[in-house]
Amino acid sequence: MDTIEKLQRDRTGGQELLDMVANTVSRTENLWLTNLTRKGNSLDILGSSASVNAVANFITAMKRSGYFDKIEMTETKEDTGKNVQTFSFKLTAEINQSAPQAKPVSAPPQAVAPAKKS
Repeated sequence: MDTIEKLQRDRTGGQELLDMVANTVSRTENLWLTNLTRKGNSLDILGSSASVNAVANFITAMKRSGYFDKIEMTETKEDTGKNVQTFSFKLTAEINQSAPQAKPVSAPPQAVAPAKKS
């Protein structure tokens, strides 16, 4: 019974994981994730950003979220080409099993055009 209870406690489904990542990425401007690989409670994250500051802000948002532990930058490099400077990066992180479940990210409200007067 203890083993089953531990497995239930440590289980984070795909939807919950994507919600956790989406909640964190949505707080960071000019940053795009290109690959997310999960192995148990470990994540490998690949992405690009418009600046080094965006990567630092993403790591800070991950730490503050409470969803992730042991966040480490394993690789970063500057990509120059087509007159645009970007930075690619690779991070590893552990999923914090004691964190509260993530709530889905809602889309920002759409602006409604005013009605035409007749």
